[in-house]
Amino acid sequence: MGFSFKRLKESLIEGSLFLSSTVTTLTVLLIIFFLFSESFGLFKMTPVEEGFELLTHKSNPVKELTTEQIKLVFDQEITSWKQIGGKQEDIELFRIDDIGNFYTEEELGSNFEHMPAKIEDYITKHPGIIAFIPEKYIKPSINANHLSIDKIELLKVLKAKEWFPTSQPAAQLGVLPLIAGTFLVSIGAILLALPFGIAAAIYLAEIAQPRIRNFLKPTIELLAGIPSVVYGFLDWW
Repeated sequence: MGFSFKRLKESLIEGSLFLSSTVTTLTVLLIIFFLFSESFGLFKMTPVEEGFELLTHKSNPVKELTTEQIKLVFDQEITSWKQIGGKQEDIELFRIDDIGNFYTEEELGSNFEHMPAKIEDYITKHPGIIAFIPEKYIKPSINANHLSIDKIELLKVLKAKEWFPTSQPAAQLGVLPLIAGTFLVSIGAILLALPFGIAAAIYLAEIAQPRIRNFLKPTIELLAGIPSVVYGFLDWW
């Protein structure tokens, strides 16, 4: 009877541990699956902010730009269309917030009903313009070029060197700095921790007296069990 009860208790404990580990594993796998399924939807999108478009003058021969070129243009590191395959003409940046500098409130309308016409008017008068405009203010038949931007691609994300997802007008999605930074930090940590770790292991296994070993071994194991982020927080504090 005692044996059966003991065996039953062990079976219940084993079953509970198995169930707990199974549920945990499935939960982690589902989280990973959800994150990957959400992230792969990113590769069907363009890097330009949703609901906005980039417009240029109708005579501008540049029909397509990369996200890196757009960033350099709006950072004013590229100032001439010739630098990106266009004419020898200065680039004029235009955002929707600039419209009030050129047209009065009466011209735009009390409810901005004349905004699309005024945007078209301004673009047609400025051959070097690149305009970042909300789609709701763009006429379907506007006399301007809609600048084409490549969709986000996995290979480009892996090779790009800047991670700036909030950049306007085009997000910069390059994970190369993140990968390189993680690699360098890991190498630095290994070079620093490996000699001390091996030395401590040799000391505990071969040199330390039993009393010292019995004190240091659980202490080191306890310290190893604390997440590194806790040490980072204490160091910052």
